[in-house]
Amino acid sequence: MSNIEVGKTYNGTVKSVRNFGVFVECIAGEEGLVHISELDNCRIENIDAVCSVGDLISVKCIGVDDQGRVRLSHRAVICEEQGLPYEVREVKPKRSFSGGGFGNRNSGGRSFGPRKFGNDNRGGGGGRSFGGGGFGHSRRSSSGGSGFSRDY
Repeated sequence: MSNIEVGKTYNGTVKSVRNFGVFVECIAGEEGLVHISELDNCRIENIDAVCSVGDLISVKCIGVDDQGRVRLSHRAVICEEQGLPYEVREVKPKRSFSGGGFGNRNSGGRSFGPRKFGNDNRGGGGGRSFGGGGFGHSRRSSSGGSGFSRDY
């Protein structure tokens, strides 16, 4: 478990710079991530232009997740110094590629999987499919499929 306390401000050292943020050592041997969105009040295009390894930076701990990863914010320190309100931005959940939209053949979404030929009526399920109809000699099957089935 980390000794870094939520709500406390630390003067730390940038240990590594990544395209998504910087890792800052707050207490000897203990680091946290300052996400790119938490480095400043304005949008940052290039992290390398803002800070580099070895820079001293003041950060505030805004959270620790279930896995013990420490979330830090320089933006919170800036807001505090300027007397502006600060709101913690919630972490968006990682994208899930199951169900709906693209990829799931039974969801009515677009399918980018391998093309099916023959009369097996698998795939598409009546939804829109990539390249359906109009390509090559493809014809609609009698079952009203996606256009991948070929009736010869």
